Amino acid sequence: MIGEKAEFKGVATLTEVYEILEERRKMKEPTYEQEVALEHAKKYGMEKKKFEKLKSELGKDSNYTDRIISKISDIRPKNAMLLRQIFASENRPITDEEVSHILSILKERG
Repeated sequence: MIGEKAEFKGVATLTEVYEILEERRKMKEPTYEQEVALEHAKKYGMEKKKFEKLKSELGKDSNYTDRIISKISDIRPKNAMLLRQIFASENRPITDEEVSHILSILKERG
């Protein structure tokens, strides 16, 4: 089965996907699918420094899972409705204060 021997079975952000595929690209020629994924991650991913800062800001004083933080960093919602959908997909309620706080952080980070 594909992925049976995978070392890491967690959530990977576009930033992490980009780094992984760039490392693999140095070792051997990427497949077409890897090349497409690399271009997508390059286009829509976030710089590593920005991601780490966003992750630390979202992570402090909250109990957000890595999965939620990853989705927020990848999607970068611009409105409350989209942010609420991210949390709903994880079956986690979110308050209005949390929504405004997260949106303000995202607005600052661009």
